Amino acid sequence: MRVFETLYRVALSMFFPILLSTCIGYAQVGTAENDSVALHELRETQKTLLEEMRVLGIELQEAKAEAPGSERDARIDDIERRLSILEARIETLDSEIRALGGDADGWDRWSDDWDPDWSDMDTEIDDKWSWWLKDDDEQPFDIQENFFRKYPGTFPWMFPLTTRLHETIFRYNRVEGAYIGLAQVKRLFWHSKPPLVSTGSFGYGFANKTIRYSLGLYFPIYLEDQIIEIGAEGHNFTDSKDQWRFDRDENTATALFAREDFMDYFERRGYSLTASWYYRGERDWNIRAGVGYVHDTYASMNRVTNWSFFGGDKRFRINPLINDGNINSMLVSAGANNLPAIDDKTRGWKAQFSLEMAGGGMRGDFEFTQLVAEAVRYQPLNEHLNLNMRVRTGLSDGMLPVQRQFELGGPGSLPGYRYKEFSGSHVLLFNVELIIRSTLAGEARGWARNILRSSNLIFFADAGAVNDILPVATQDITRGAYNVSFGGDYSFEGLKTDLGVALGSADGVFRIGAAWRLDRSESANFIIRFTHPF
Repeated sequence: MRVFETLYRVALSMFFPILLSTCIGYAQVGTAENDSVALHELRETQKTLLEEMRVLGIELQEAKAEAPGSERDARIDDIERRLSILEARIETLDSEIRALGGDADGWDRWSDDWDPDWSDMDTEIDDKWSWWLKDDDEQPFDIQENFFRKYPGTFPWMFPLTTRLHETIFRYNRVEGAYIGLAQVKRLFWHSKPPLVSTGSFGYGFANKTIRYSLGLYFPIYLEDQIIEIGAEGHNFTDSKDQWRFDRDENTATALFAREDFMDYFERRGYSLTASWYYRGERDWNIRAGVGYVHDTYASMNRVTNWSFFGGDKRFRINPLINDGNINSMLVSAGANNLPAIDDKTRGWKAQFSLEMAGGGMRGDFEFTQLVAEAVRYQPLNEHLNLNMRVRTGLSDGMLPVQRQFELGGPGSLPGYRYKEFSGSHVLLFNVELIIRSTLAGEARGWARNILRSSNLIFFADAGAVNDILPVATQDITRGAYNVSFGGDYSFEGLKTDLGVALGSADGVFRIGAAWRLDRSESANFIIRFTHPF
């Protein structure tokens, strides 16, 4: 009976959103008068942004023609940043236009306004706009086809090759208090093609009175639709392996205003040497792959503050200890996505994996191998429904330190359970959500119309498990680590599941709701998020 009960809960949790979408059915698209007004306003806004983008394109070519110097480089960087912002805004408008039943043809309608004799213009103008063209296509530029190839979506390398914690001017947490700093983040320059790219960060934590910094140099080689890059970085970070489950800025907000810190931290000092390959392919696919050597010395950090604007008598959690010591490792990592834009979570694929091999001939205090892989699908069902799914897994072998162990429970993994309620050396996690978009309000009647008019209705389900293993009970540097093997410890018992419902903003980012664990009767966990959970 327990086996059938477990199977029932898993089936219910994973397929409930799909069954619900089938019951709801596909609503037919209607064009209400208010939708027509909204469509007109969106298209006018889009046309204005496209004109701004055209002007910036001219400015970029003028900047590139200037004499080399710091002012020229700063101007090019600023223009490319503004172009990237315009790209994201235009793509968001396209999504909103489609959601209202319109054709997202703003690109084409704008291009039609151009003189049909564009290709006959003088050579100087052709050269000025040649950066929009495909290398093998001398036809007049088509922004819709080419712009996103010039500004492909990017996503970060997996831990420990990088961390977003240092890419900020302000953050707040229980181990540093208020941190203020400066950062020059890693970027790909597909247009200006500089021979040397530098990164850096510098900041100070006022509660732990510690300076953090990093400095990196990268040497790119530019090929057709590809960049090959060799680089090195030295760093002294406050870091966390929890950035996949909770956003850095969102965590700052919850720590400041709710006295809740959803990350655990440690100090990481060392350097990395990397060789990377980036490819922007046809049909919007962007791929990256790389290998790296990372030499790090890890140290535990303590909770040093309990201040927040609100929270009453509540206290921040104690920051858990890790296994202090050196980890020297080789990493192989790859990823691909075809998302329309970095922040567009309405359609497309996103997948990545990382293989880390530590110790052995590279020495260090720990010897282990760990594989982490993740795949995400954002699937539109029709104008009103979106089904989003994620699967994430991890396997380990060897003497695995605390800072490489997997935990489940709480926001970003199993929101119906307590934060990091389960831990192990192997992990398997499924997340699925059905989003009923606010565009359905025009077709709805009764109370549903009032709810959906300004928000999305979100149903979600999660299932996950870690292997059941005990840490080693030694008195040396390995205390608390797991001594595991790939095959011998790959067993998942007691799959944990939950169900939840939330109301979200029109773009699906902000959401507020509740999640219920299904392994026993217990009150729901309250949920409020300011970023998409995956």
